Amino acid sequence: MNKAGNILIVSDMDVKKLEIYLLYKKREVIENMFDTYKTALNADKPYLQDDGGVFGHVFIAFLSLYVSFSIYPL
Repeated sequence: MNKAGNILIVSDMDVKKLEIYLLYKKREVIENMFDTYKTALNADKPYLQDDGGVFGHVFIAFLSLYVSFSIYPL
């Protein structure tokens, strides 16, 4: 544990320390979801010209992400 280091988390939330720590641990799961959204679904590269096409692309990618992670517990 001496070589692992410390992480300082500063918050003004009026909750217990354990709850803040658990919220911090969920951060990795959320970052993985965004990574999947950008890479696997190609949501960061819409090659569409009009607003409706971009909206449709992002909407379908969002639905796909939601379905794929609805079975993944946070």
